[in-house]
Amino acid sequence: MGTPPEKSAEENPPDRENSQEFDELLDAGLENPSVQSETSRERLRKDVSIAIDREYVWLPSSRGMGPNYTSRIERMKQMDLKANYFVYNMYTPVGAATLSLILGALLLLLALVMLFFSMNVKLEVPYSENDAGPLTITLTKDFKPPIYVFYKITDFYVTHKKVVYDSEPAQVSKSSCRTFTTFAEILELRCIEGRNTLNGVDEWCADYKSNPKFNIPVYPCGPLAATLMTDNFEICSTEIPKNARGNYEGSDFDSCLDIQIQDEPELWKFAAYRIKSKKFARGFCWLDVTNPLYHTWLQHPYSSTFLKPYGVIHDKVEPGEYKIHLVNNLWPSEAWKAKKSIYITCTNFLGTKSIALEIVLICISGLYLLTGIVLLVLHFSGFRMKLSPWRGLSKVETGTVAEKEEFVRRASTVDLDIHLSKIPKSTGRCLCPLHL
Repeated sequence: MGTPPEKSAEENPPDRENSQEFDELLDAGLENPSVQSETSRERLRKDVSIAIDREYVWLPSSRGMGPNYTSRIERMKQMDLKANYFVYNMYTPVGAATLSLILGALLLLLALVMLFFSMNVKLEVPYSENDAGPLTITLTKDFKPPIYVFYKITDFYVTHKKVVYDSEPAQVSKSSCRTFTTFAEILELRCIEGRNTLNGVDEWCADYKSNPKFNIPVYPCGPLAATLMTDNFEICSTEIPKNARGNYEGSDFDSCLDIQIQDEPELWKFAAYRIKSKKFARGFCWLDVTNPLYHTWLQHPYSSTFLKPYGVIHDKVEPGEYKIHLVNNLWPSEAWKAKKSIYITCTNFLGTKSIALEIVLICISGLYLLTGIVLLVLHFSGFRMKLSPWRGLSKVETGTVAEKEEFVRRASTVDLDIHLSKIPKSTGRCLCPLHL
């Protein structure tokens, strides 16, 4: 193998830095080639034009073309970011106290606003199962729709653990409750002194123990279903007379206020409350399980005093005197040592009245305000915790850290010769607790 033959000058032109011909052309005024244009050697050799008062653009600069993301990423890598001093100021005594006072004031303002707007038009009419005649009420203000009518039950402890665990909708619809599994057990609870407080059929209280129809699985079951509220009433502007039997059966209540009990029927068709048709052959269904009053009664209250919705009035109620006719007054409040009443109210932009929520907000706001005041008093009085992790350190304004004699150093650093006076002053703001 021999050495390859050398090419001529035309086949292999010399480099730019070594070409005497190219240097002469540059001296004669050959324009510098643009990086963004064609850089062929043949073009450079043939282009002998001379530029006159012309500027050429080289690689574009990143300045003036938007944010420099490369620089930002580099600063993130080097942890050289702008500090958010607001977060660090919240850990100072004054900052923490200010934040506590602001939160306390906002919560207190919210509680007062809710308390003010909850004092709207409302009416509470207590009654018992011994009341026979119509109840007279007087409205002094307009009731603007929607007007909500509730049952209010007081001192009725259905929040007991055994009652709650045995009253789930799935258990009630499947008759898998531990208690009140037959209709005879329910009648034993609801028959008081020979009176049926469940549906008013007093004849059932005489033979419910021996009647085989009442000793089969019942739907719904459980203690909460057995204590179902069964009262009904009508609110009229005039008194409606009773019939010859002393009740309101067959009476005309068309002139009374339209209380819509089942306002949205499609919303109440939940699968948990429905009973399959084949179960009717094996059990006794004593209640229409699609009744919205039954659904709301199965929802567990949070205390012994609670409200249960009865209906909604969508018409405006003028001030005046009205009669509440107790069509069915069966629920035994006195026998169960409880109290019942009719609760009528309007809503505002925050909903209905909720004393429990307002009391909780006031208590929490009081704790925030007390915490802020205590922090300010301790800070301005010069109080220092003996167990503080910053004990022994003094606040320094020059950027150097000084330590007191009683400051305990680690054993590994006792023999180290540390000259704290040689520490240079920080150019920026220090974020340690000594300089905040």
